[in-house]
Amino acid sequence: EESERWFDGDNEARRPPELITRDVVAKAIMKEVKAGRGSKNGGAYLDIASRQAPEHIKKKLPSMYHQFKELAEIDLNFTVRDRVDVIGQKQLLGLSDARRRNALRRWFGLLGLEKPGWNQLQQLSHTVASADAGGFAALSFGACLLYCFKGNLYALRRSQDFDNTQKLTWQLEKKSKLELSGNGILRAESVLGSGIRASNICSLNIKYRTGGEACQLVGRPTKRLKKLLQEEEVLPWLRERLPLLYLEDDLACIPGIGVAERYAAPSNEQGLLISWEAPDFSLSRK
Repeated sequence: EESERWFDGDNEARRPPELITRDVVAKAIMKEVKAGRGSKNGGAYLDIASRQAPEHIKKKLPSMYHQFKELAEIDLNFTVRDRVDVIGQKQLLGLSDARRRNALRRWFGLLGLEKPGWNQLQQLSHTVASADAGGFAALSFGACLLYCFKGNLYALRRSQDFDNTQKLTWQLEKKSKLELSGNGILRAESVLGSGIRASNICSLNIKYRTGGEACQLVGRPTKRLKKLLQEEEVLPWLRERLPLLYLEDDLACIPGIGVAERYAAPSNEQGLLISWEAPDFSLSRK
């Protein structure tokens, strides 16, 4: 009788000696549920990771630790894409909050990153859950940047600040390949009836996006560069780095997207097809 009164919250009742620690936990769970803070399945979340060191947890709860680790592996295999540094937002949202945090923590470990604390995991889990599937959101986590974009969560290594005010001149008659300092490689290939009209073009000026640029691509109306990048689904972290090719002050080519109509090579003339090999910021381990 006294044990029942203790379990029901009677402060004057003593806990019977035969009750062990898990009964204290069961009582606390019932209290959380009654207060409206329980899980959707009628239980409660038990947080020990934010209060105890990992080594202490492994020592005291070895079977539970390995069980959670195996569960995180299963969840990651379900969510990960072709690369380990890209996981599916929809698949993550299919997990409970606790399993989502557990999977994200394991993901950081697989990428060789410092594992985030509980508050950071909670923030990341919330960002993933609230990110607009059609837009993008960015978070900074130590040595990496995280982007939610088009239904995926990307982990990228942090790069040096990029100066988008720099300007370069590409002497095409001297080199068909141009290495951009910390920003990939530009290549020019001679083709018939495609790319920029090759006649009388000795050089191209390279600039970067500063805002307000517009271009009329072949067979299309004039559009703002911002709109073109969105339509082509250019990765957000590359948009400021995308080299823009100018003939004097006219935007003539956007590598990977198209050529301005007035500078396009006719079908019977030789043209220069410009491509850009973007810098690799991935964290994938080969």
